[in-house]
Amino acid sequence: MVAENGENRVVVLEDDQDVEAALSSTLQAERELEKELESMLTIVSESSRSRIEKFEELAIKAHGIDKEAKELKDLVSGARRLSDKVSSRVRELDEHYRRCEEALTRVEDIIALRGCAEGVRAALAASDLVKASEHVARYLEFGERTKAELDSESGSFASVTHVKESIADLTVAIQRKADLAVEGDSLEEVLGVAKLFVLVGKSEEGLSRFCDFLKSAIHKESAEDVRLLLIETDPEEPTRDEPHVTCLTRLYESVAAYFDEVEETTSQLFGSQGIVSLAKHLQNQCDTEATRIISRYTQERRLDEVMGLISQRSADARVLDPILDEKAIISQRSMRYFDFLSGRVYSVLEQDEAYAPRETTDAIKQQEIETMLSPKSARTSTPKGSIRTPSVPTSARPEISRLEAAELEFATFLQDCALRKSLEEITTRYISIEAYFMQENILKAIRIDDPPTQSSSGRTSTAVDDIFFVLQKCIRRAVSYANLLTLCAVINYVNLAIGVELLDFIKRRLKETEAVLENVSSSKGDRLNTRFLVEPPSKHSDDRQSRYGYAVALNNAYQSSEYSIRLRGEVEKKANQAFPNPGDHAQINAVLAQLSESSRVFAMTAEQGLDQLATAVTSRLSAAVRIYETRC
Repeated sequence: MVAENGENRVVVLEDDQDVEAALSSTLQAERELEKELESMLTIVSESSRSRIEKFEELAIKAHGIDKEAKELKDLVSGARRLSDKVSSRVRELDEHYRRCEEALTRVEDIIALRGCAEGVRAALAASDLVKASEHVARYLEFGERTKAELDSESGSFASVTHVKESIADLTVAIQRKADLAVEGDSLEEVLGVAKLFVLVGKSEEGLSRFCDFLKSAIHKESAEDVRLLLIETDPEEPTRDEPHVTCLTRLYESVAAYFDEVEETTSQLFGSQGIVSLAKHLQNQCDTEATRIISRYTQERRLDEVMGLISQRSADARVLDPILDEKAIISQRSMRYFDFLSGRVYSVLEQDEAYAPRETTDAIKQQEIETMLSPKSARTSTPKGSIRTPSVPTSARPEISRLEAAELEFATFLQDCALRKSLEEITTRYISIEAYFMQENILKAIRIDDPPTQSSSGRTSTAVDDIFFVLQKCIRRAVSYANLLTLCAVINYVNLAIGVELLDFIKRRLKETEAVLENVSSSKGDRLNTRFLVEPPSKHSDDRQSRYGYAVALNNAYQSSEYSIRLRGEVEKKANQAFPNPGDHAQINAVLAQLSESSRVFAMTAEQGLDQLATAVTSRLSAAVRIYETRC
């Protein structure tokens, strides 16, 4: 059996020759295989011998490397020991140097302390408070640890005791000088005393004394204004502004002037917090003086009595007009004063490096990101319509900056001050009085409504012009009031007046003059007389419902529509100038939208009236044509 091409094949040997031939081929194949095997063994043997020789060479080299490594190790060990000795010596030298520096510093401190003690005593003996304060300031520059060490040493104990006693004596002397300076009128002298307080480490007391002087000065000036303008002035003497308004204005100017004059010095002495404290002290004094002036104004103007008459609908609108003007001026100037004070304080805080935003390192940022992305801070599902507070770690919650917190604190202080409360009471009364003034003048304009005269160029009755003049005046005054909520309230009253009183008046006049349509449609003859459109039905009639023609009533509606759009445009322009904040614009536009709606209603009313007139005229023309055709 033999294998050919990978397949088993059986060969049958029939005789001896075949067997011998097969054996011969098999032996030949065996000899060839033995030759190949010997060749392969020779190659492997030579390769192994070569590798063994290389391994022997590497072993020899490794022995040399090991010897060099040991030598290098010994060398490094020696260098390390030498380095330890050198570093130990360096540390000893550094320690000696540090001790020498401490000794020199201590000697200098002792010398400086003795100089301070001697200088303070000499300056006090010479009544030179400035020099004495400068010596104390040098002593205060020592750190707390240094002062404690000097106090514990016997060599400098006496000097420290002398300095402390001198500080106490100097403080008393500065306080006496401060009392005299506050009672006087010299701002420079008070500033000098405040600087002394800062030098001796009494900054808060120095700022307090300085603010007391400014408050006293403001009180004196305000009291003088009240005496000259409200007590000794003849009430009948004409003045540019109402005396109380003038007093209040001068008070604001006085506070602003003092703040402007001392702002730079206060910032240098007491920093940004000193400016904030100064502003609060001045505002507290302004509260006292302003509320006193406003109280006198309320009494002399008898505003309580006026509010009572308004509630009874018996107040004279002519008396209310100057009161409203005065209230608007008071509010406007008060808002400007608040803007000045808060703007100056915010500017100082923004320039203070202590309120600058802190830089966040990459590590902190990465930690915050990992915290926010952690499963604990992941949001969970919430039913629709419910309110849920996200479960976010405190470190990941957004926080306002120190600057924003300081500005918010001062804004809250101004919002809660006594002057602001008085202004809120004035505003409440102003809105009520303005609404009454507006309504009474509109009703009066309707009562005295007259048609256009032949000499005039107008085509509307007097009521429309008079009503929109009153509305325009009220809104302009509300804009000058410088209070967004007040302006919106007045605009709402204007919308109410236009949508109720004026619209009822327009519709009533159209209804009253509809009789002219019957005259047009029922007039006889072939001539169509259009005089009925512009003249009263009866010239000798005493009925006020027939005072002018149907065309004037239509013109009133059209003109009211146009006036409403004009009024909105004017108010929007002036209000956007007075309130530049985009958020304020949206609030103003929201209440002004009703004016556009009122304009549309007026135009629709006029169109309806015009359609009725067109129907009547068309009917009359048809009748005239038929008569003409009959005659022809």
